[in-house]
Amino acid sequence: MQARLAFSVAMATHPEVLLIDEVLAVGDEAFRERCIERLGSLVDEGGTILLVSHEMEGVRELCHRAIWMEDGLIRMEGPARAVVDAYLADAAESEPPEE
Repeated sequence: MQARLAFSVAMATHPEVLLIDEVLAVGDEAFRERCIERLGSLVDEGGTILLVSHEMEGVRELCHRAIWMEDGLIRMEGPARAVVDAYLADAAESEPPEE
């Protein structure tokens, strides 16, 4: 509930730059969709979003560019879709085989 309130307050201020850490991972699907819609409006109005997330669909939907960091180092930087695809491919390769 606190994340929803914090997000609402932040968006009410009409920021030029918004730093977000995992806000899309909280709440239900309706909240997530409202967040994405509002963040999209912010970008359309010329705002900037710095999104820190493990929620790859949100990164794909909201971001033009992405940076994949691992152990404090930049592993890949570029168009969001390409970075997300590489991250997911790496994650799939890293999973232990099913028995």
